[in-house]
Amino acid sequence: MGLQFRKKIKLAPGISLNVGKRGASISAGVKGARVTFGKDKTSTSVGIPGTGISHRNVYSNRTDQEQRPASSSSSSGTSWISFAVVIAILVAIAKWVSMQH
Repeated sequence: MGLQFRKKIKLAPGISLNVGKRGASISAGVKGARVTFGKDKTSTSVGIPGTGISHRNVYSNRTDQEQRPASSSSSSGTSWISFAVVIAILVAIAKWVSMQH
């Protein structure tokens, strides 16, 4: 078993800096919906709080030259879904922040 290190630092309500052995990432979202931006990948997760039911998508941040060629047209549908999730998270954060003031 190897040595593990992970630290989560709250930057603002709904936004945190995650630091680990292999690098750092930024997470934003609310309970049940979150997007995480890291050096090599971005992930979106949506779930039903308290149930253990969730879905997570992971996307590579590498440039087109570093990636393999796309093999299907379904990736455009997935990108729209991830875009919608990011927008929903940002709207939820904006509403939450406006309710705090």
